[in-house]
Amino acid sequence: MVAGPVECGFESGMWTAPMVIAHVHRKFDIEYKRGGMEGLLRRMGFSWRRARPRHPKAASEEQKEEFKHSWLPNTNTVDTRMSTLP
Repeated sequence: MVAGPVECGFESGMWTAPMVIAHVHRKFDIEYKRGGMEGLLRRMGFSWRRARPRHPKAASEEQKEEFKHSWLPNTNTVDTRMSTLP
């Protein structure tokens, strides 16, 4: 289960309660109801998280890095301007 749902034969990349229940049933032949599984996972230290929506036009990680580097101050220019101050 730690490897992720795709490695356990599911199409989604994020676990849901019904997926965990199905996985436990396939692997251990034990049936849980949703509330029972949620309580068990909570006691084991897991917590439910929602996926954050991503805007379709949002910048990729590569674009974000490129933007960061394109807006860094040029230290040579700053040093040159500072040396001309009275």
